[in-house]
Amino acid sequence: MTGVRPWILSAGIFHRVRRRFGLQYCPLCLGETGQYARSWRLSFVLACPVHRIWLRDDCPKCHSMVMPHRTRSRSTECHRCRSELSKSQPEFVMDELLESQLALQETLHRTISVGYLAIGPEQVSAVDAFQGLGILLRVFKDCARWKGRWPLPETKLVGYAGTQNELSRIKDRIQHSQLLGILLGDWPQAFIQLGNQVSMVQLDLLRHRRIPKWVLDAADALAPGVPRFRRKPIRQTWGQELLRLQRERAPGWRTKRAELLMLKARNQ
Repeated sequence: MTGVRPWILSAGIFHRVRRRFGLQYCPLCLGETGQYARSWRLSFVLACPVHRIWLRDDCPKCHSMVMPHRTRSRSTECHRCRSELSKSQPEFVMDELLESQLALQETLHRTISVGYLAIGPEQVSAVDAFQGLGILLRVFKDCARWKGRWPLPETKLVGYAGTQNELSRIKDRIQHSQLLGILLGDWPQAFIQLGNQVSMVQLDLLRHRRIPKWVLDAADALAPGVPRFRRKPIRQTWGQELLRLQRERAPGWRTKRAELLMLKARNQ
């Protein structure tokens, strides 16, 4: 998969090389089955629900990308340093953040299965739910990029703020997931509060296409905002007007061209 698909981690395939950290794994699951689960390619899957640990997206020894197709013998070893990925030390972190992440993963998996998601007082289709969540992530990341304001002050984005969720490393996607959990937990009040906190306006949302109704309804509570750049009226010269007539060739363009040339000759 060479392009970027919503909510699917991009591996950055270039011939037989992977340019991005698009393949995650659980060391314990990898040691038990020797296989990579398909759910690990989803960008909102960050923890293993079986062993309740965080996933990894690189080799813990050389920090290289995971490329099982380039290994010599076992697909569970690193293609560069040949260390066994399944024997890497897992991060056993039984904290509130991990528990909330597992709950969010279960909610989004169930949304895919049943076809809808309860957001606030209404039920939204799975397509509109994931579309809206993706737009919200991009808007909040744009506020961090252009305004220098991230809605979670106790955390900080590690990578570039303009990077898409599907291209981000797991440490940044943990913060993305934490933000989505807060928004879904108290919609739309949490969105309005965090949006005002980062100086978000309606124009920040309207720059995106195909915004679902449940997002637009909540955005009405934000300030409308003003355009960042105002276009000044461009004074068109007679030469530009002449070229426009010849290019469009609308009915009667020859007559207009003659009148324009006559007017130019009188003014000289």
